[in-house]
Amino acid sequence: MTRAGSMWTPSLCLRVVILALAVLHDQAHALGTSFSYSMFDGDANHETVNTLGDTTYNRTNKAYSLQGLADWAKCVRRSGEETCNSCGRLLYKHPVRMKDAKGAASSFSTNFTIAFQSSNLTYCGDGMVFFFTPSNADTSGTERASYWNLAGGRMCAFDTKENQTDFRVFAVTFDSYRNDKYNPDFDVSDGNIAVILNKNKLNASNLCLGSANITNCNFFCGNKGDFSASIDYNSTDLKLRVQFWKGSIQDKSSSTMLTDLTASHVNLANAFLKNDMFVGFSGSTFGMGLNGPNDWQGKFYEQHYIKAWEFTGGFDTSEPKSQAGLIAGIVSAVGAGIGLFCLCVCVGMKRRKRYLCHRRLAQMTTPEFEGNPGAMTYSEVRMLTKNFSPSERISSGAFGDVYKGTLPSGKILAVKRIKEGNEQGEESFLAEATSLRQIRHRNLLQLRAWSESKEGLVLVYDYMSNGSLDMWLYPSPKWTDFEPLSWPIRRSILAGVAAGLQYLHEGWVQCVLHRDIKASNIMLDENFEARLGDFGLARLVDHQKVEKTTLLAGTLGYMAPEMQHTGRATKETDLFAFGILVLEVVCGRKPLNTNPDCNLGDYVLLDSVWRAHEAGNILSVADPWILKSKPDYVREQSIEYSDEYEDYGARNYLNPEDKQSLIASILKIGLLCCLPDPSERPPMRQVNQWFQDSEEGSINLPKLSSTKPEPYQVSWSKYMSSGEATPTTQSNTFTGMGSSQSSSFAQGSFQTSMSDIFKSGR
Repeated sequence: MTRAGSMWTPSLCLRVVILALAVLHDQAHALGTSFSYSMFDGDANHETVNTLGDTTYNRTNKAYSLQGLADWAKCVRRSGEETCNSCGRLLYKHPVRMKDAKGAASSFSTNFTIAFQSSNLTYCGDGMVFFFTPSNADTSGTERASYWNLAGGRMCAFDTKENQTDFRVFAVTFDSYRNDKYNPDFDVSDGNIAVILNKNKLNASNLCLGSANITNCNFFCGNKGDFSASIDYNSTDLKLRVQFWKGSIQDKSSSTMLTDLTASHVNLANAFLKNDMFVGFSGSTFGMGLNGPNDWQGKFYEQHYIKAWEFTGGFDTSEPKSQAGLIAGIVSAVGAGIGLFCLCVCVGMKRRKRYLCHRRLAQMTTPEFEGNPGAMTYSEVRMLTKNFSPSERISSGAFGDVYKGTLPSGKILAVKRIKEGNEQGEESFLAEATSLRQIRHRNLLQLRAWSESKEGLVLVYDYMSNGSLDMWLYPSPKWTDFEPLSWPIRRSILAGVAAGLQYLHEGWVQCVLHRDIKASNIMLDENFEARLGDFGLARLVDHQKVEKTTLLAGTLGYMAPEMQHTGRATKETDLFAFGILVLEVVCGRKPLNTNPDCNLGDYVLLDSVWRAHEAGNILSVADPWILKSKPDYVREQSIEYSDEYEDYGARNYLNPEDKQSLIASILKIGLLCCLPDPSERPPMRQVNQWFQDSEEGSINLPKLSSTKPEPYQVSWSKYMSSGEATPTTQSNTFTGMGSSQSSSFAQGSFQTSMSDIFKSGR
């Protein structure tokens, strides 16, 4: 992003002055009409707009409805037909001089916000049009019956006698009804925008493209909210541009264009019947009687609302000034403009920089930004965090501090600043930005933005109001009235992490190895839903080359035993770390007990759980709190979900025996994930499926060995002969037996256990 302070150069200032001269010259000879309605006030606007036909003011919407007729008895209809047509126009009350004395057309620019509303979601029509008309006369009595009604299918803007030689009109149509019976080539769909000049369609856009039915997609049917359009005509270049987007006029810069039409060699002079024309809107619809042609207590199919309107164009109609007075006025205006411009540049440079920061931060709440993380400037990051105020700091880590950042909208984000001069931190930054910018999953911490500059490295995430999982497993003594996590919440957290990890391993185009799964990297939102975060050690690895990642990384206690020997991260090493996390969450104990007073056998959590399993009492290591906490519930599949239970569906509470069996099964999942032989560990998709099954109250697990398997064995011979420095784990079929059966690692053994590591201080 270009810094605001570097935008103003001498050459640019000179170009601005020249442009100002040109603009002043053009304004002295050209544009004479300008008005703007950000919304409509029926009383205040009465003197400046004309409402014709069925047009009425809607105070609720602060808008004009082109189809506001409420009395069906006054509805004009064709004899014998069961339909009733309605026409309405909204025109600017004063004429606009669109042609000068020489017959040249004027440039113009207009923006407006409109809305289509219909009670029928599958059948609507006819649409509305922006146009110029030579008359703003009332349309009552005979004229209404003969002209407007017959032209109802043409949005009440086009004469039915199209074969007449003097038929001239310029209009931009917003068509909601496809008249395939009379003119299928002209009406491409029931959702199209077209530029009409006299009898020709210069350009058109089909809004139904991309829908299942490209001719009838009901684009405007129902209540789709506000749409806006801009129409710009340059009489010098004879170019016309029409843009159309969802939302208000102010949303244009941040919206995706639904239509962007252009037309060249457009001479509107022949379309204007008079020099002075009236500008505005026309619309039509029709309704159906409930009980045939004699009962008109029906309802119109469609209403068209004009909610906001801006217009600039036409020639100046005031008396011409003398040449000397005109020159003097231009010179004075230019001198004053240059002085004011220089003053504004000097005073406004810093303000502009701050404004750009504020605007960019405000855009971070838009749907487009939500789905597309991007770079930020360091100034914007400082504004988010109040210049990294100590009062905004949430936590500190090995690579940097985390701050709370607040957007102008009030939304809170988490801002991670990498410590200065930390090369490992810079590598962490690049890995995390590369991984997270393209990955989307409900159980992965969402990256919103980043900043990489000489001033520092920054990552911006969603803010997790309940902090990290380790804060809840091992609360601070300062916490008062603390209640440990219940069993349903713990199980839900583990299920979320399993789903997120499976997506990293198998759900994306590349396999992403997290390499540092632990409780402090599991973040919890306001509903205690888990988000796997801190991709500081993540690496993108092609699915076919998983074994080639060779940088040793992780946290002691969560590292798979083979990593001490091979130094390589794989899916299986991530799975081992997840298994340790499962045991940690269920037992409420850290993987390594650093308390010097603890028993020698309790140093390593994994060993403690295996001993309890061997003794046939695996629940003895479970956190006592979850055994006595509130009953767990499962989904009852035979009962249809209802609002009574919100999103949980019908609840079927587990009895204490089934709950204990479920806890024991999840402890066994942790042991299966931590089997010493990587080839014996289950794939992540199987683990995720087990946690999904746990929502039903039972899990069908493979048989787990009744005794702890032998330590991991590694073969060296083939790597010595091939010249490779370290062996590579192979992906054998998962059996879940956990025994020391034969495998591809037949020769040699690596006998170091986690207890040995801890006792030796390694």
